[in-house]
Amino acid sequence: MKKKLITLCVVLGFCVVATIHAEGADKRTVTFAKCFPDGTVQTLTDTVVCREGKTMAEDIAEKCAVLVREDAILQEYADTGVGLYFVISAGEGLHFALPPSLMQSTFLDIIFSLFPSVVYCNYNTGASTDIISLTSLGNETLLEGAHRVLCIGFVGILGWEGMFSYDATGFAGFTPFIWTAQS
Repeated sequence: MKKKLITLCVVLGFCVVATIHAEGADKRTVTFAKCFPDGTVQTLTDTVVCREGKTMAEDIAEKCAVLVREDAILQEYADTGVGLYFVISAGEGLHFALPPSLMQSTFLDIIFSLFPSVVYCNYNTGASTDIISLTSLGNETLLEGAHRVLCIGFVGILGWEGMFSYDATGFAGFTPFIWTAQS
């Protein structure tokens, strides 16, 4: 009898957690990381509301794109950069970011911003990446579904904080080098 009661309590607990998670799935507090051209990283937190017909990852990526457009430093970088691509990417999967400011010497208080920042995403199904060339207008690439994206020299906004994320999220920004592969 005790085993049945414990099993029933565990099942009810899972149902309550699933219900609470489903009700709060249309809104999420996200910590965004701004990666600047000088290698510094600034974080900010904002609430993203999932719009009808969109996924949370798409809305996070769109919020990243809005933050990029509103930031004067990032826009100045885009205006002076030749051969840059503007990337808006969203989906669920493995997200890896290595900003240059993570490589620093605490002993000498030096930030090695000579190394370019790297963003890599390995998306599952339901992901999308929009790549727009800033030098040749009208040249746009759209990847949908499972794919991989690698940006070297990334400057922009990440929809996660830290080096890794395995969640539905996205990013937007500028990069001089981008590699993609459809899965």
